[in-house]
Amino acid sequence: MSRKKIAGCLACEYCHNKGNGACIQKDDMQELYPLMAEAEVLVLAAPIYYFTLCAQIQAPIQRMYCVNAPAKVKKMALLMSSYSPGVYSGATAEYHDICNYWHAEDSGIVTAKIDEQKTDETKAKIQTIVNNL
Repeated sequence: MSRKKIAGCLACEYCHNKGNGACIQKDDMQELYPLMAEAEVLVLAAPIYYFTLCAQIQAPIQRMYCVNAPAKVKKMALLMSSYSPGVYSGATAEYHDICNYWHAEDSGIVTAKIDEQKTDETKAKIQTIVNNL
């Protein structure tokens, strides 16, 4: 995702007026719309730079506005990492709101500071989530 060029939603309402559910912006999000239309499970993995989901995750989430919600997503999970402890509450709250709005089951959240990323404990937490998907 970080290499994709995806702009945030313009709130222009083209998608709900003239666009019939299609966004006016033509960028790399065009590659993701068909994938999101078929996805049953969505795992968001994001570094937390400043208390919330990073811009690379925010932009595609916001761009789903044109279709309201991915039609088939039934389960979601969130993996987050940061250099600092205790900075996950904003991202966690946003993730829960997304799950609720999209009517997707929260399959779990794993947080890991930089020194915890490759530990057996973190890998086990992720594996537990994978098993529940």
